[in-house]
Amino acid sequence: MIGSKRRNGRGVRRIRSKVFAKLLLSFLAMLMIPAALTVVDFFRYQNILWEETLRYQASLLEQVQKTVDERLENIRLVAIDISMDSAVNRYTDSEGLEGGSLGVSNYQITNLLNNYRQVYRSVTDILLYTMHYDKILSTQNVYSGPLEEYALLEDPSLGRSLVGYFEEERLYCQFVTIGPGAAAKEKALFLLQSVPLWSIGRDATGVIAIQVDTDDLFRDISEISGLQEGLVCLLDEKDVPLAAVGDITLLEEWTGADGKETEESGSDYIVNSVDSRLTGWRYISVQPQQLYAERLRAVLGTHLLLVCALTLAGIASAYLFSRGNYIPLERVMAKIRKESALGEHVGQDSEYEYIEASISSLTQYMHALQSTLEQEMPRIQENMLYQLLTGAVADYDGYSNGMMEMGLLMPYPSYVIVLLEITSYPSGKTEEQEVFKVMLRQQASRFLPQDVSYGAADIGQDKIAFLLNGRIEGLEAAADEAMEQLLDYARAELLLILTICISEPVNGLENVTGAYYATQRLLDRRRIAGGAGVARVRENREQDKLCACPEELLTRLANLVSVGDEEQALAALEKGYQMSFAGRSVDIHMARSYFITLVDTALRGVRVQGDAFDAFWAENNPIPALSSGNTPESMQAVVQKFVRQVCDLVREERKGHADALKTAILGYIGQNYSDNNLSLSGVADHFQITPNYLSAFFRENVGDTFLNTLTGMRIAKAKQLLRDTNDAIETIARKVGYSGSNSFIRNYKKLEHITPGEYRDILRRNQG
Repeated sequence: MIGSKRRNGRGVRRIRSKVFAKLLLSFLAMLMIPAALTVVDFFRYQNILWEETLRYQASLLEQVQKTVDERLENIRLVAIDISMDSAVNRYTDSEGLEGGSLGVSNYQITNLLNNYRQVYRSVTDILLYTMHYDKILSTQNVYSGPLEEYALLEDPSLGRSLVGYFEEERLYCQFVTIGPGAAAKEKALFLLQSVPLWSIGRDATGVIAIQVDTDDLFRDISEISGLQEGLVCLLDEKDVPLAAVGDITLLEEWTGADGKETEESGSDYIVNSVDSRLTGWRYISVQPQQLYAERLRAVLGTHLLLVCALTLAGIASAYLFSRGNYIPLERVMAKIRKESALGEHVGQDSEYEYIEASISSLTQYMHALQSTLEQEMPRIQENMLYQLLTGAVADYDGYSNGMMEMGLLMPYPSYVIVLLEITSYPSGKTEEQEVFKVMLRQQASRFLPQDVSYGAADIGQDKIAFLLNGRIEGLEAAADEAMEQLLDYARAELLLILTICISEPVNGLENVTGAYYATQRLLDRRRIAGGAGVARVRENREQDKLCACPEELLTRLANLVSVGDEEQALAALEKGYQMSFAGRSVDIHMARSYFITLVDTALRGVRVQGDAFDAFWAENNPIPALSSGNTPESMQAVVQKFVRQVCDLVREERKGHADALKTAILGYIGQNYSDNNLSLSGVADHFQITPNYLSAFFRENVGDTFLNTLTGMRIAKAKQLLRDTNDAIETIARKVGYSGSNSFIRNYKKLEHITPGEYRDILRRNQG
């Protein structure tokens, strides 16, 4: 039963090269015609060697062996097909219920067996014995009872052979001879095959017995062997004839080794034998020497060489032509196996079926991907806008096409950036931040003219960025009017205080990032100054000139602070200071604006919000010190100190986040380790992170892999159950998340160096 379940629908058959075989056979058929036409009956030489005669006769016997073995192989394949049939497996695995647990009737099975018997005329009868409820089905009748009493052969030898399948621990698929009995005057030839396929001993639930018609098995042997006189026969392992063509009495007249002449009978014979690679049985050919000596004299040596040469050339040419035509298909198959994530397909018998199944699976995958893409479209659009605004775009032409494909239709070359920050919330509604953001985005779309396209992106806890697109004339005015209306709406309807900053119009996507950062600096200054309402970059251009920090410095500083890299952040500050102030006499107001801009930039890397940020800002606010500073050197020192404090805060926040995430993940695994479907991707989906990130997180913060951590939890729980309960090993395996005992025992031994059973025995000995 275990073996049956282990292989139930999981064995992937290797795709046989049926297309190549068909090509080869087609070419062989065409190329062998000229070879056959070269055969002429021309008698001129009679000096053929006796050894050639012997080899020729031996080859004929080998052909007989191959022909008969091929027919036996076809019968073996019939047995394998029956043993793999889902209806047969359900019927034999029925635990003694009539008709099978899944409703397979005796009639269905009998009809199925009869269909196989009719296809192969060498099959006399097909029987199926089911162990669970001791029943034999055949193409002739249904018998239920002890095997030794089976009336078809009226001999217990078949019953003992079938019973023997459940006594020996080895694989079964073999030909056996049974009898003779009362009903079978001669030995009967059977092929016995266990069900399910590859089952061993008592793991089998049934046995297929196919009775072979030995007379039909040897049909056409006379033509194949050139037999006119003499004997061709098949002997079993006890040298008892199973099938024969010709005079069977010759078997008693010859003695000696293969190819030797016998002299005791008064007549010379050519004797050859060959063993079957399939069954181990022996094929014997006994032919009168005189008959073949007369034939050999008529064979032309040059003619034989010509025929052999043409045949070999035909086979080689057929192979090369077939291979040349098959290589493109083979490359397609290799490409599918290498690059497709769909895996092998079960049940495909040829390359074309495999390709068809792969295309079907790929189509389903594309449909699922399309559905996922539609669901994720708003998030993708928002992410694309964020990349554009922050300068993470290299190819603007390609990016423009990508925006159109993602539904961001912005047909005009002019853009305006609007940054909105919620400065104040209604009392007691701070937690409804996301709801307010959604309402503001929806309302902004209503206030904008129809000829103005827009996209929105969430750029912070309280911030929204809008990218407006329209004709250059009137775009800035339209943005001003819409934002003024939005400001009034938020104040009157939502009780929100907003700070809104509007950029100057820019042409081309490549200029959007600069406009975004200019607007961001304006918003930062408005935040520090405590200002609200609508502000415009155009109106603050002179102040921007006073804080002309290099854009690359601001970007680098923000990135370094966001990861808590204090050393590199301080180095960036020093480099900017040397470029802007070293050896120069500058206006103190310009210097103060410069350093305030650096403070604003450093704050961008801080993700801490709410009360925690308010407490940090109240304690470390550098603005008063900068306002009282009267030299660039003193203000540089203030900013350096503030950057150190910000980096410390970022590192602490990142560590706290990592510790919290680690605790949550380990807790989730501890609660769900008994689920045998628990996986790295499943845990990642639960916490809304990628599998790659989760894997790296485990290595960095847990010090081990996800799989080892999960296995350790399962084995620890298993040890407790082994110690505190009397549950079976299989039961404990399923309780701790394994589908079966084999994988559980393997992992337990790998980790503990003993098996679960040995561990329990040690515990019991110690307790005793």
